[in-house]
Amino acid sequence: MSKTILIIEDSKTEMEEIKSFLKIFDVILLEAFNGKEGKNTAIEKHPDLILLDVILPDIDGFNIARELKKDDETKNIPIIFVTSKGEDVDKFWGKKIGGAAYITKPVNKELLLAEVKKIIG
Repeated sequence: MSKTILIIEDSKTEMEEIKSFLKIFDVILLEAFNGKEGKNTAIEKHPDLILLDVILPDIDGFNIARELKKDDETKNIPIIFVTSKGEDVDKFWGKKIGGAAYITKPVNKELLLAEVKKIIG
C-alpha cells in the first residue's frame, strides 16, 4: 500500500520542485496551498508525512503544527518543516513543536530525500 505525503506550500513553483524530488518514492502526493486547507486535508486524509512550510498566507506553519500535535487524530503524523525561515530560533521552535526535521530553502534535494526516507522507509 502506498504511503501518502501532504505538502503544505503556498508557492506553486516550490510545490512543483518538491513534488519532482519525491517522484523516486512510490507515494501519493496531496497538495495544500494555505494553512487552513492543509490542516483540513491532514485531518481528513491522515497522511503518513507532512511537509510543511512555515510562511503561509493565512496561518503560519508553526501554528498548524501545534494544532495538529494537540489533536489525538493527527498528533502522530510526522512533520518536516520546509521553509525559508532559517534562523536558529526558528529551527529550535520547529523541533520543540515536534517537527521530525527542519529543512531550509532553497531545498537540498538529497537532504529532503534522506529525511523523507527515514520516515516513510
